[in-house]
Amino acid sequence: MVSTILPLLPPQESYDLYCEPAVGGGAVFHAKEPSPVEVINDLDGRVVNFYRMVKSQYDLLDKLIKQTPHSRHAHKEAEHVLKNQDLYSNVKIAWAFWVQTNMSFASCIFGGFAYARKKNSCEKKMFNKRQAFDKNYASRLELVQIEQEDMLKVIRSRDSERSFFYVDPPYFNSECGHYKGYTKEQFVNLLTTLAGIKGKFLLSSYASDVLQEHTDINGWDNIKKIMPIAVSHKVKRDKVEVLTANYPISNLAA
Repeated sequence: MVSTILPLLPPQESYDLYCEPAVGGGAVFHAKEPSPVEVINDLDGRVVNFYRMVKSQYDLLDKLIKQTPHSRHAHKEAEHVLKNQDLYSNVKIAWAFWVQTNMSFASCIFGGFAYARKKNSCEKKMFNKRQAFDKNYASRLELVQIEQEDMLKVIRSRDSERSFFYVDPPYFNSECGHYKGYTKEQFVNLLTTLAGIKGKFLLSSYASDVLQEHTDINGWDNIKKIMPIAVSHKVKRDKVEVLTANYPISNLAA
């Protein structure tokens, strides 16, 4: 979805502060040009620890990642580390987070080990991920504020007419993986918060009645994409991914 999302972002010169209040893997953050002020946030301490270790212990973390093959053994070891964090260093926990999110089925922590039957697509993906984890990845974080806070609090505290928020929360109407527990009520609270901000936002979510209701009430713009979602190694199911904004985006969609 990154290639779809990037053209929908407002012009760089139209905002000073860029914020991802639910950064997760940060695919959009790492793909876009830096902004004068940048904030990334995630309530999951494992996510925040990973970014902090990238920022402060890059060389050691890079060594661990580069020497890790795409293997079930590494996947199981990483699971053990994340389930027994008090026994390991923050760098080892960051390595385990990287392994679990990149080697697990559907990128879910504690998900099954991902593999392919006909093509070596998983191995190629891991090779590319290892290569992408370079000095530029680390230097990208040097001037970034890293938060571990409720996303609504982060949005309110960073809001201004010159702020832009890319919001990719857990999807309440899906299997949330390691973000299980995100509710419809929390999503409604997010929509209510976004309706009241001074800045601009772009929201990623699945289609839902409550999203449509808030879109109609607030006059937001949106585009829809049919996305095949893997539910098992053999089965894929189509879901409607919706990108919603409080500025015009329909004319920007390819």
